Amino acid sequence: MRAATYVGFHLFIDIMSLSFVLGGTVGFLVMKNYPENHVKNFGQGAVYFGLLGTLIGLIAITGNRFMVWGDIEKMGPALAMAND
Repeated sequence: MRAATYVGFHLFIDIMSLSFVLGGTVGFLVMKNYPENHVKNFGQGAVYFGLLGTLIGLIAITGNRFMVWGDIEKMGPALAMAND
């Protein structure tokens, strides 16, 4: 009988993707520099960097350079980046 591979939630939590989105969002907020619209600018930055993180994660999954297709241990962080 084959041993089952355990795929848990811990494979899809990635601190690097969180820091990418939050860092980009705060940077967008600071660079925009409209004090009356901080909440709106923070929201826009989160959307922009979330979409950019999704694009980077999908490229990491489908691109052959990173060799993650089918490897659960390597695919988890790439999926975490793609699911920002």
